[in-house]
Amino acid sequence: MRSIRGEHSDVTARWRGRACIGAGWASFLGTAGDNHPHAHHAVQVVNAFGHPVTLWTPANGPQSVGAAVIPSDQVHALLPSDTTVGLLYIDAESTLGRSLSHMRERVWLLPDIDTVRIRQAFERATAGHPEGFSQLLAGFAFQAPIDQIDPRVSAVIERLQTEEHLDRTLAEIAAWAHLSPSRFAHRFRLHTGMPLRPYLRWLRLQRAAAGMVSGTSATTAAHAAGFADAAHLSRTFRRHFGIHPSVLTNLANS
Repeated sequence: MRSIRGEHSDVTARWRGRACIGAGWASFLGTAGDNHPHAHHAVQVVNAFGHPVTLWTPANGPQSVGAAVIPSDQVHALLPSDTTVGLLYIDAESTLGRSLSHMRERVWLLPDIDTVRIRQAFERATAGHPEGFSQLLAGFAFQAPIDQIDPRVSAVIERLQTEEHLDRTLAEIAAWAHLSPSRFAHRFRLHTGMPLRPYLRWLRLQRAAAGMVSGTSATTAAHAAGFADAAHLSRTFRRHFGIHPSVLTNLANS
């Protein structure tokens, strides 16, 4: 599939700015470059500083936005622009991520906010200080419906976040929750909206991305995260983020 930039464009728009990835979150501040329609399991907050940016979704087509929330697993693309934009990615299984996910099923626009304060929060976040999110997300403190939270699955997800090796079988992981594999698989899908294997792949992708943002080569990051090789990582990365992994390594080296 061609870049959402346009089928007649031969110009490559580069991503420029800073990115930082931590446990359960990622942040970017800069200008958006080329990307393909994609979907990932993070809840994404978009905030333009200056002119609005154009967000494309299958339901709405191109839409001019100043600030918006994109629910997890929603296909979208951000058109290249010279406008400085902040992108915040929140783990969909975190308390905040789950509350945002349950608020809407489609992209929803945010009202006008204090752009100076929000930009300062993004600047701190991309410098590796995520405590700025407390300002960035003020007013988002919704509660996820209690009947949507499975404490045993939540405990397993928390353990997976810090598990060194993710090449576990369904039976091994189900045992952590003291459930049969079939029962755990059913509960896991209800809790996360996706089967276990794609979720483990999502965790591997986060780890590879964090390595590349820190300056690790795509090949080294791929192997460390459990991908077969850099080509496997590249295919998976493009499907989930619409860009080649080299975008992250370029940001790390800029």
